[in-house]
Amino acid sequence: MAKHDILLYNSTSSVFETNLSSNTARIKGDNSQLFSVISGSTELLKVDTTVSSVTLASSITASGNISGSLTSTASFAGLVSVERLSGDASSVTGVDASGQFSGSAQFSVSGAFDSGFRFVGSISGSSTSTGSFGNIFVNDIDVTHSDELIGLINVSESAGTVSGSTQIASEISGAFQSGFQLLSNASISGSSTSTASIDYIYSDNYSGDTSLVTNFFDGSGALSSSAQIASDISGSYEFGFRIGSSSADYNVGHTPSENLVRKGQSVDNDIFKSIYAGGYWSLSGEPVNGKQYSGTGGGTVEAGIMAGGIKTGTFGTQHTELYDGSSFTSVAEIGEGKYETAGTGNADAFVLGGGQPSGTSVKEYNGSTWSESTALPSYRRTHRFNGTQNSALSTGGIPASNSEALEYDGVTWTEGGDMIFAQSLHGAAGSQNSAITQGGPSNQALAQEYDGSTWSTANSLAGTDRGHQAAGTQNDAIFFGGQYTPLRSYFYDGTNWTVGPSGIINRAYCAQGGGVGGAGAWIHGDSSITNGTTQNYYGNYIVTSSLGRYKSRIFEAEEMTITGSAVKIPVFSSNFNVDTRFRATRNLSSYGSSSMHGKKDYEGDDYLVSDSVGQLFVTNDGRLNFTFPTASVGYNPDSKDSGSYGVWSVASAYITNREGQATSGVQSAALMFGGRTPTLVGCTEEWNSVAWSETNNLITSRRELWGAGSVNAMLAGAGYQPSAARDCTEEWNGNSWAAGGALIIARGNADGAGTINAALTTGGRAGATKYSNTEHYDGAAWSAAGALSTTTYTMAMTGTQNAALGSGGNLHGTPSSNDGTCVEEYNGINWSSGGSMIIGRRRAGTAGIQNAAWITGGDYPGYAGTTEEYNGTTWSRSGNLGTGRSYLHGGGDVSAGIVAGGKAPTKVQCTELYSGGTFHGVSSAWTTSNNMITARRYTMGVAGGLQNAALAIGGAEPAISDHVEHYDGNTWADGGFLPHTTRGTGAAGTENSALKFGGTPNTATVSYNGFVWQAGGALSTGTRYLGSAGFTEDSAIAFGGLSPSYETDTEEYNGVTWSAGGALGTAVGYNTGVGSQNAALSMGGKNPSPASAGAVSGSTCHYDGTSWSAGGGLIHDVRESTAAGSQNAALLYGGSVTPSAPAQTAEYDGNVWISCSDMNNGRFGSARAGTTNFALAAGGGSPGASSATEEYVKTHSGKPYLLNKKIKAQE
Repeated sequence: MAKHDILLYNSTSSVFETNLSSNTARIKGDNSQLFSVISGSTELLKVDTTVSSVTLASSITASGNISGSLTSTASFAGLVSVERLSGDASSVTGVDASGQFSGSAQFSVSGAFDSGFRFVGSISGSSTSTGSFGNIFVNDIDVTHSDELIGLINVSESAGTVSGSTQIASEISGAFQSGFQLLSNASISGSSTSTASIDYIYSDNYSGDTSLVTNFFDGSGALSSSAQIASDISGSYEFGFRIGSSSADYNVGHTPSENLVRKGQSVDNDIFKSIYAGGYWSLSGEPVNGKQYSGTGGGTVEAGIMAGGIKTGTFGTQHTELYDGSSFTSVAEIGEGKYETAGTGNADAFVLGGGQPSGTSVKEYNGSTWSESTALPSYRRTHRFNGTQNSALSTGGIPASNSEALEYDGVTWTEGGDMIFAQSLHGAAGSQNSAITQGGPSNQALAQEYDGSTWSTANSLAGTDRGHQAAGTQNDAIFFGGQYTPLRSYFYDGTNWTVGPSGIINRAYCAQGGGVGGAGAWIHGDSSITNGTTQNYYGNYIVTSSLGRYKSRIFEAEEMTITGSAVKIPVFSSNFNVDTRFRATRNLSSYGSSSMHGKKDYEGDDYLVSDSVGQLFVTNDGRLNFTFPTASVGYNPDSKDSGSYGVWSVASAYITNREGQATSGVQSAALMFGGRTPTLVGCTEEWNSVAWSETNNLITSRRELWGAGSVNAMLAGAGYQPSAARDCTEEWNGNSWAAGGALIIARGNADGAGTINAALTTGGRAGATKYSNTEHYDGAAWSAAGALSTTTYTMAMTGTQNAALGSGGNLHGTPSSNDGTCVEEYNGINWSSGGSMIIGRRRAGTAGIQNAAWITGGDYPGYAGTTEEYNGTTWSRSGNLGTGRSYLHGGGDVSAGIVAGGKAPTKVQCTELYSGGTFHGVSSAWTTSNNMITARRYTMGVAGGLQNAALAIGGAEPAISDHVEHYDGNTWADGGFLPHTTRGTGAAGTENSALKFGGTPNTATVSYNGFVWQAGGALSTGTRYLGSAGFTEDSAIAFGGLSPSYETDTEEYNGVTWSAGGALGTAVGYNTGVGSQNAALSMGGKNPSPASAGAVSGSTCHYDGTSWSAGGGLIHDVRESTAAGSQNAALLYGGSVTPSAPAQTAEYDGNVWISCSDMNNGRFGSARAGTTNFALAAGGGSPGASSATEEYVKTHSGKPYLLNKKIKAQE
């Protein structure tokens, strides 16, 4: 075809044309700019033949298709806009086509498709389309044939569909298995056939038929956390409690018969009852110096101080009196009259200041004397002090409008922050840096608080008053008395005021009492001066409960009454049995009412008698005691008689170790002098309540002398130098010794009493001569006086020249005796018999007065540690010395004593202090219980058995038996049979964890779990009729016995095998044992002398885990007896006795045996269990086999009273 290189522009149609209708117009050539179309300066199109390219700088628009071959390529710098791309566009890049994609490169995803992606738009497919997805989240699924949706699970088209936990994370706690909560407007519904298994559903509303719902609870009283009841409970939930469904509120009752339940603490009575009685007021004694008011006071209910005041005819007394909770004691006078004064502190450190008439003077009391201190900077009266002697705060007072607060550091007064409003005749409590004041004439309802620098307004008190007083802290205060509400008391807790129980007698402008706030306070005085009786307030919280288990590290109570067959008290390491044969009766005089009429806590019919319950209570020495009443106990007017043991505590040792010295004085100030080391010494040491210090020596060194008087006025008399008796006396003035008048008779081993100017001495010896002579001393010379009834030396004496008490000693009457239980009382002229001591003793220490004394120690028989108290008629047991000893003297009184030194048998250097009890008697009795199933003798009980959890093993019926019986405190029941018959066996452990060893067969050891017996390790030496001990089955001990010869062997068991222990000093059989593997006793028995019959023994031997040593001798020689208890608290009863007394019972304290009540039926070889307070005897021979059971109860008789003490469990 011909080609024509001609191109024409048609201006009519504005296009280029060729003039050849069938040919192609062509531009030919090689040039980079072969063809170009330019608009202005812009090149729109360029054809470059050198690189075979066409460049467009403008858009290309085509109404038809643009196509190319498979190898066609194009590169566009701008935008290609097309309606459609067809064919293979896989290599097209940079395409932006909304909703259209040809490959994953066209859009961004996170991870591969198997982790999912989000697509905006629609996905459609035919009915045969398939897909496999882990999860699809869409707003809508629109299908024509829903039955063709296969494999879709967890599909929901409902609003609120959850696809993940993050959507409801704020609404649930934990995984779904722990439950979750629906919103309040949500619901759970189902058809009548719907079922669910759910641990717990809590809902405000249930609709529909819930008749089949089980364990339904309406929610009353439901708890979701401890915070809801935190203020009403103590302790953790770990041991559980139950609160009843009742929502009723209970008010504080006003009679003992009412249920007194604290508001908010209503509970199920069968499970737990918490009772809040609100406290109560009781009446107490009058001051020694009579009725008064407008003085000041402080201290506590048990140790208060009162000073100054107004009494009839006297404005401004100088009196000072100390208060012990029941009575007053007059002490040193102030030195000037005081009334409308203020004071604060305690009975040993008190400060008072201001008031009339002086207005500024300040006085301090140190427990014995008053002294002048820095005066107040300005006159004031009807003000108030609070704080301590060395950190006091003075507030308000008259002159009028006094808003001044002053602070005192024990030396100087400085200004504190001014009060918000002036106060006088107000109540004030707290400390220098944390105080609360309330009331007064001008601001009777207002209160304000002080933080040590500034005052702030406190909540007002609804009851208005003035002339009242307060005690306690800023956050626990009690306000009481006053002109307008003289019977009312109020409590302040740091924020709010509450009304307390009413008082008994009106109190306005009272002498300030003291106390610790809501827990206790006291108050005295009234402006009418018509009644001087003091009132005590006792905060009283009472809780009763019926619990399967109660556990607490610290239990705080004022009184505790427990019933039950066995109660474990945390203070003790073993079970403490409570006898339930008596039932609880208690009757407090008043709970918050004004109807006490002066009645004390326990009096008259409320006092313990034989048909009342025993009490478990804390006494005034802080000890936990158990009391059982007896018919022999009479009424005691002392409302604070706790029936308690006294207690000894170890103090600092003295400096020079010696024996035969004298000691005298009081617990806080004593003097020791003389003695030997073994060289005679005259050294003197002084005790200041904390430590001993050396001072000037005696003029004449000597031993076995005595002392009488006080630490600043002491008389030293008689003694030996070195073995010759001396008649010299010396007088001590607080610094040095001077010669006194010579005795008429030279003597040693005498004792003396009285004061430096009114003393007496009696008894003693000089060589072989013993004396009964008594001499009086008047400060210058000695004179003869009435003789003792019985010639005595090594007697212990205390009291005064005209009212002395002499106890024990070596007696030389008819017959003579070393067992000195004899007591004589002296009236200044004659001696007469007093009540005999329980335990005879010589060279003992004593202190007190004729009708209120104690005696301790001594050396017959053995070195005694026992203490007894005397009430003028009878002696009663008290707490033991820490170290038993003799050759000692004592000082002090029945409430607070001291002993130092002595022998046991070598010199003892320790000092011990005594806190006295008021124990009114110990009696004991055996009572008959139900018989055993089978009568037997030579049976055995376990060492750790209890009176209500006992075991009887084997015995002779008369045939040797394999029977075992259990005792629960009431009846006997058969136990598991032994694998062999036995009698005369040893046993250890407890009722349901027991060990039997020896007997017959004599090497066999078997253990018992309460049901069956299993074989254990065999004894090395087979014995029968042996002594045994051990509180657990894996720590038993066997000693003595017959094999068939009498043995000295001791063997110890570790739960698997027996090993040799320390041998007894004397071979013995038919002996009795108690205690543990490392602290055992062997008592009585029979030894092979004479060989034909054997001799009955009266010895007691102690074992310490290594060796045996001699203890206190038995009252009777005995064999085949029964024993219970421990090494230092043992009870021995029955046996074959010489002389015959098979019913005798004796108690041992680790040093000395004393007689107790006899058994009802004497016997030998009976089963044992229990302690010295609660013991058991079962079976035995009398002489034939017996099935009789007897229970022993030691009754401690005394009068319980309310006392706020802590009982602290073992750590």
